[in-house]
Amino acid sequence: CSLPNGLGFGGTLDHPRFFIPETLEHGSADFMDRSFESGDLLSTDARDTFDIAHIEVWGVGGTDVIEAALVAREDHRTLEQAVLERARTVSDKQAFVSDLQSGLIPNRLYTHTKDVRGRQEFRVDEKHGGYVVEE
Repeated sequence: CSLPNGLGFGGTLDHPRFFIPETLEHGSADFMDRSFESGDLLSTDARDTFDIAHIEVWGVGGTDVIEAALVAREDHRTLEQAVLERARTVSDKQAFVSDLQSGLIPNRLYTHTKDVRGRQEFRVDEKHGGYVVEE
């Protein structure tokens, strides 16, 4: 279970009572939790979600701490991107294609081969610039 990214209070780690996501869109506020007294945190017409129109942010720790945090965030994002790129790269393409052809990886790419079984096979004949039917 991954924790949500944002600012939360009360509730549990994976579901805070009051939560502002990192996008600042679709925040949530529940009616009750075990940390605070029950009651509405938002007006009744807002129900349990809200969008932020204005926000005031205060930094604590000085410029050095903020700059170090920004560098750490960029390093984390760079590492995360590298991991995603590595996961998207197929190192042994022939093995991957073989797995697709064999049906080990479920797909419909090679279903046409079952339809043409029993017909005459053909091959590419580069010498004559076309296809040759094998009998």
